[in-house]
Amino acid sequence: MKDLIVFIGESGSGKNFIIDHLLMLYPNDFHVVPQVSSRPQRTGEKEGHPYHFVSREEFLQEIDSGKLAEWQNFNGWYYGTRYEDLVYSQINVLSANPAAARTLLKNPNLNTQIVYVRCDDKERLIRSLQREKYPDIKEILRRYDSDLKDFKYIDFDYYILVNNNTRDLYKSEQIIKRELEHFKTLKKLEHYEQSKDNM
Repeated sequence: MKDLIVFIGESGSGKNFIIDHLLMLYPNDFHVVPQVSSRPQRTGEKEGHPYHFVSREEFLQEIDSGKLAEWQNFNGWYYGTRYEDLVYSQINVLSANPAAARTLLKNPNLNTQIVYVRCDDKERLIRSLQREKYPDIKEILRRYDSDLKDFKYIDFDYYILVNNNTRDLYKSEQIIKRELEHFKTLKKLEHYEQSKDNM
């Protein structure tokens, strides 16, 4: 079974920052899962990071052929996660919205954990404004409005990581380090049990 951590959180909460930080600290333990999308590639984006870009027709073919662990339509564009982009040898991590997280939790082929990255509204707004030289205020407000709907009812279990400042990041590092050691112990036990069964 493939292991997956899905990071959810409102816009500007720092989900991708935490994922990048994890990769820096533990490059051999985590694998960032590129998602697939039918939306046009934006300036500065590379194929495969953060998305594989395909046409609408190609995306629909992938749905029909069962290649996707989850998919959804958002603002007229398709987004999803391919099975082939998930690995066995590392902990898969991705940033997603609650709807995608809910679908991945129900997938029997995946061992999925959800981490909800929380941040004060004021800090999220400041981060959103500082992300770009000329921020699109209307787009920032649209995302905030969308987050109010998306995060209103979360009906699944999750871990909480608070990410307001550097002190919070250090605490998150300690939690993740502890959980990673626990995970490695469980993997060793699982491997041992499988090897016993094969004897």
